[in-house]
Amino acid sequence: MENVDEFLLNGANAARAGNRDEAWRWLAKVVRTDPTNESAWLWMATLHDDPAKAAACLSRVLVINPDNTEAQAALFELRMKAGGEVLARPSEPAPDEAPVVAVSHLRRLYQVGGQSVRAVDGVTMDIWPGRMTAVIGRSGSGKTTFLNLIAGLDQPTEGEILIDGTDLVQMSENDRLRLRRDRLGFVFQTFGLIPLLSARENIEVPLRMRHVPRTQREKKSSELLEWVGLADRARHRPYELSGGEQQRVAIARALANAPQLVLADEPTGQLDTQTGGQIRSLLRRLVDEQGITILIVSHDPAVRMDADVVHELRDGKLVSTTWRTRREEEAAAAAPA
Repeated sequence: MENVDEFLLNGANAARAGNRDEAWRWLAKVVRTDPTNESAWLWMATLHDDPAKAAACLSRVLVINPDNTEAQAALFELRMKAGGEVLARPSEPAPDEAPVVAVSHLRRLYQVGGQSVRAVDGVTMDIWPGRMTAVIGRSGSGKTTFLNLIAGLDQPTEGEILIDGTDLVQMSENDRLRLRRDRLGFVFQTFGLIPLLSARENIEVPLRMRHVPRTQREKKSSELLEWVGLADRARHRPYELSGGEQQRVAIARALANAPQLVLADEPTGQLDTQTGGQIRSLLRRLVDEQGITILIVSHDPAVRMDADVVHELRDGKLVSTTWRTRREEEAAAAAPA
């Protein structure tokens, strides 16, 4: 069992002594073992010469704990030194930036007992590259229906869905199948792992569908297991893994075909609070470290602090959109001078 406290102490001592490389090595071990360790991220912020990278570490702390006053104060100080400039991850899109997904006037109506139910009702929304976008709302707000429409698993009653400029609604079913196989990754609330297959074999399923040679499959699955921290669980079947471990395998499987967009449907819905936080942190790392675009639908209020942009659905309608920079500015304004 790795001793996180010892790693953190070694990293902090090295940082105090000015041994930056040694500090990085110890602190990196901490966040690999415990991605929600606020102290490690705070120390890592002090090691960066680049204020933008320091701000990204401090923002990570505020994702884990929005009430961390030390991170709030440090981020506020960085902003003041930079003349108020936004320093953290990409926020609202630049004028020349194109969305990965553009949804316009989307509607999905169902007939239930002679009545028309508006599951999605006139939603217009863009999903921007290299960001985590969250669609939140209570049960029955239309979140999962919206995600199914984006994935091409359901057809809209009205409206347009463009993926990289291509009209999803006008695609043939075979084209939609190829889209899901080659360009999209999926993470489900119930994990969706095949019970008789090991963790490694589950990750290799999408690669088998594309007829990837065995040696390449094994190399890719090993890399992904290492990245999600389950290299030592490769041969375990789902029933031998905890809920959090199963979800990490599911995330690794979603990455197998190097998708441009990952769709996550209530990925923390069956997990306890601590494990859910670890999964959200892992999804956040996909955006920060690999530039993957993530669309996550959830009723978990903690998702608000992870996402770059939050869209709220209510009774099938889009009622609000909030960008991360606005939340960070509010946190900075509340920090002590």
